Amino acid sequence: STITNPKRVTDPASPAEAIQEIEKYFTRSWNAKIHPKEEALAITLELLKRYPVKQMEIFDLQLVATMISNQVKRIFTVNRDDFAKFTEIEVMEI
Repeated sequence: STITNPKRVTDPASPAEAIQEIEKYFTRSWNAKIHPKEEALAITLELLKRYPVKQMEIFDLQLVATMISNQVKRIFTVNRDDFAKFTEIEVMEI
């Protein structure tokens, strides 16, 4: 969503270009891929009790739950503020 958004980048990519970029990351062996594990839903519910999110913030919370279920402690993002409230992870701005 970031690279196609003219409000976020000066030269936004087309949807086709964005797909090409995603495919590059998806096919690289050095890029670890994580998936929600069975406990991710329970972690999501626990996080919801600590962080009463609303609207689209639920997707960030679910990502944090997936990170926790995979023992991932750090996220690199352009949206630091979206994740700063979650003390369970370290947020690095790119």
